[in-house]
Amino acid sequence: MERQPRSVSKRSAPKRTPEIYWLGLGGLLAFCLVAAGVSVLFSTAALKYWYPGLAKPPFVPPAWMFAPVWTTLDVLAAVGAWRVWVARAAPTRRPAMVLFAIQLLLSIVWPMAMFTVRLPAAAAIEIGVLWIAVLATTTAFFEVSRIAALLMTPTLLWTTFVGVLSIEIWRLN
Repeated sequence: MERQPRSVSKRSAPKRTPEIYWLGLGGLLAFCLVAAGVSVLFSTAALKYWYPGLAKPPFVPPAWMFAPVWTTLDVLAAVGAWRVWVARAAPTRRPAMVLFAIQLLLSIVWPMAMFTVRLPAAAAIEIGVLWIAVLATTTAFFEVSRIAALLMTPTLLWTTFVGVLSIEIWRLN
């Protein structure tokens, strides 16, 4: 009996149930909120004792505003990342999610540079790297979901503002 060659078939992806979609959203929200919480941990003491003594530009928001703004932005970004994650057929989905994870990790480094090690110069440089990562993530999200990119846009705008603020604090001190 002659053996027939096996036909090459694409492996079918397992179906995602509605529960998996909600668990994915929950996981992304948790990932982003943990990052926000870590950032707050790195910032709390310095915001109380070191930051008030710095010379700051007149457009600086109150110190208490940073944690809720970053947290809100992280929630929006998590929902945007979820929109990318559920877009299974998009070939650029995986690179977009990798960029998202990188930019989220970089968002933890800025408060470390600014508030833990208290180096405004390093924080200004790091926020520039973070801005590039957020721009790359937003652009990658746009390739998969315009809504996801729209949800990332406030993060890009806030990172731009914090970048200008970081440069000014560095310059003034």
